[in-house]
Amino acid sequence: MLNLKSSAEALPYLVSEKNIALFTKHNIFTETEVRSRCDIMLDNYSKMISIEAHTMIDMAQKEILPASIKYAGQLCETAAAKRALSENIACSAEIELAQKISALTGALSDEIQALDKALLTLKEAQDVQEEALSCCRTVIPAMLNLRCTADQLETLVAEEYWPFPTYGELLFGCNFRAGSAFKRRGFAAPPPSAAPERGGGRHWAQKEKRGGLVRAGAARLPSGRAVSARPRGPVGAAQRAAPFSFAALACA
Repeated sequence: MLNLKSSAEALPYLVSEKNIALFTKHNIFTETEVRSRCDIMLDNYSKMISIEAHTMIDMAQKEILPASIKYAGQLCETAAAKRALSENIACSAEIELAQKISALTGALSDEIQALDKALLTLKEAQDVQEEALSCCRTVIPAMLNLRCTADQLETLVAEEYWPFPTYGELLFGCNFRAGSAFKRRGFAAPPPSAAPERGGGRHWAQKEKRGGLVRAGAARLPSGRAVSARPRGPVGAAQRAAPFSFAALACA
């Protein structure tokens, strides 16, 4: 038995002699069709990993790194202001936290560059199989290292500085109930408490200074235009008719 832990390692066995003989014997695929399908799946695997890696670099470079540096700078300013006011005021918490965040931001910057270099190695691949194996053995480990550092920063950076919804908001803030990510983006978030309406679905209504109501999952852009955060179509209709359920959404 083979213990193949990735698609890049498993897919090449599709074109082994016994598998090709099996497909051709029962007139399922020709040898050319089997090989072409294997190449297509390997190429699709490489492209998906490449897209995810480039997206990760973009998020880390343009969102996480600046936010972490900004928060560390705010901590340094607070510590300096305390010391300027009086040497007896304790500022060890700010200094220690700023040191941890600064160390992690330096590591994050190095890992962004390492992931970028790993992506460049894909251009040296001679065929789709070599490219897929390079994604599996070089790009994905670099992505895991970057993700680990970003996760550590998420536990240290203050919520108002963090540019993305936290794990707490993702797990417990169904239908954007938490609202913190909305507020950071300039939206009018729904209130934390909600009253059930007819039909079992939970809806929120928020009065604004200009008057009027913003219903569940709806937010106002800075321009004042209301935008609904609820999905439309069959999935949205199902969610409007019944209480929110992660299992139901997954099945849909």
